Amino acid sequence: MSVKLSSALRWGRFNAILGIIMSIGTLVGCLPIGIVILIAYLKLNGATDALKTLATKASNTTEDYENVIEKYGEYLKMLGIANILAIVLLIVVALIYVIFFGVIMASAGSSFTSY
Repeated sequence: MSVKLSSALRWGRFNAILGIIMSIGTLVGCLPIGIVILIAYLKLNGATDALKTLATKASNTTEDYENVIEKYGEYLKMLGIANILAIVLLIVVALIYVIFFGVIMASAGSSFTSY
């Protein structure tokens, strides 16, 4: 196995494990994003396994390569969904923040004028 491939496998596994641990922590803060990120890193773990299998086999077919590419594609898709979900939730929270503080400021302003 080449040094570059071995390094990619180690970093892939490291990121998958670290991502799984971090996504479990994210589950506490924001359940939908945490679930999607957890699934993404489980997909990365599977893609790393497929790449390792590909690297250790004596001869590989086109199907073997397509399997690895498909698994990495699934990982990237889930990460993209998590990013879109995070942006949507950020916009929703920002709107709630603006509305909430708008109501507080409006009520504070009306209470000062009533005295």
